[in-house]
Amino acid sequence: MNIIELAQILTGSATLIVAIVLLLQIRIQTKSFNLSLKGADRELTYRSVEMMLERFRITIENPEFRKLYSRRFLGLKEFSESEKSALFNYYFMFFAQINTDYRLGRLSNEDYYYRLVFGWVLDSKAGQEWYIEYGRDIFKNTPEKFRKEHMKFLQGIGDKVYKEITGGSPKS
Repeated sequence: MNIIELAQILTGSATLIVAIVLLLQIRIQTKSFNLSLKGADRELTYRSVEMMLERFRITIENPEFRKLYSRRFLGLKEFSESEKSALFNYYFMFFAQINTDYRLGRLSNEDYYYRLVFGWVLDSKAGQEWYIEYGRDIFKNTPEKFRKEHMKFLQGIGDKVYKEITGGSPKS
């Protein structure tokens, strides 16, 4: 074996070792990335649940709002303008959250979560009236690039839940 052949073997071996080290680094980085992705998803989920529970806390800890909220079954005509404003803001918080959750990809292909939230808003005459007047249009507030798909998904679920509860169509 001459010196050129020995140099080629050493160069090939060194190249193979470098390739193995790079593959190991890629594998470690992939695992690290997957862990951080899971952590971000957990954080988003916990934050979303925390916001949802905070909304329910309003009806538990605020006696004035609890009285107002318990009248939601009578329809919007039974509320003063300031009471409507409080109820509208309460409903808006639910829809703004699911609008954002969907836009961020949280459970974006799982309609059970969105059906649940729609059910909380559409469980009363006031919620149903609010949905028709204001709620359906909230989903237009998303970047134009994905707006059509976004609205089709969220309005589609909202309209289905509305129809299941009322038997009618919310579309004008």
